[in-house]
Amino acid sequence: MENKRITIGSLITSETVHHNSATGYVTAILNNTLVIRDHDTYSHLIKKSVLKATGYSISTKQTNYKPEVNPDRSHQRTSSNLIVEKKPQPKINKISNDELIEDVQKMAVTMGKTPASKDFSHVKLITSRFGSWNPFVEAAGLEVNSRYYSDQFLFDEVKLLAQKLGRSPFTKEFPYYTTIYRRFDSWNDFLSKADLTPSKHYTIKTNDFLLQEVRDLAKHLNRKPVYRDYPDATLASRRFGSWNAFLKAADIK
Repeated sequence: MENKRITIGSLITSETVHHNSATGYVTAILNNTLVIRDHDTYSHLIKKSVLKATGYSISTKQTNYKPEVNPDRSHQRTSSNLIVEKKPQPKINKISNDELIEDVQKMAVTMGKTPASKDFSHVKLITSRFGSWNPFVEAAGLEVNSRYYSDQFLFDEVKLLAQKLGRSPFTKEFPYYTTIYRRFDSWNDFLSKADLTPSKHYTIKTNDFLLQEVRDLAKHLNRKPVYRDYPDATLASRRFGSWNAFLKAADIK
């Protein structure tokens, strides 16, 4: 590559592409990408622009050189310029809930707001463990990104619903009940402030009640409960700041 020209069959080394782990021989040149095949039969992709930025020209001309492939070399590959050891990538499903929550909390500090799901990696993993993005955010003790509803708006809406039902609504009958849990001490507290009769079917769960309940759950499960194990996880996370803070207050390790 003395003329700094890249063709099919050219050797790509770390000196050619700085800070890029794709090293080996060019086996194909697509519209904007080079396909690189290393000595271990792994394929990599490099954008043309990356090479052009270092002063190389790209040509689809085929050279007579055919790269040799050694399928037995699974640990490291060697060229005259490079010895690279393959590092195993961490398995996504081994990332704990605590690590996910810590990551989103750090991101929230950096961004100055609650991140959206599109800003965060491992969204599929979060969905499988927490059900959706919002319960995950609430478990991290963060405010859910949603339209802001004033207290007066919520009072007016629940009164209209009460008129239709002929009684005070239950939590799941009110479309904004998640906002209520984040803003008021309890559902009955909200009803009282809206000048409605508290629901007789709703039990006010004190912090002590929640702590004892999750201790009992841990004893029943014979392990540390995760967010989805506990029906009142959202309420507990809001009261104590986060799911982890709630478990710590319950002395569950």
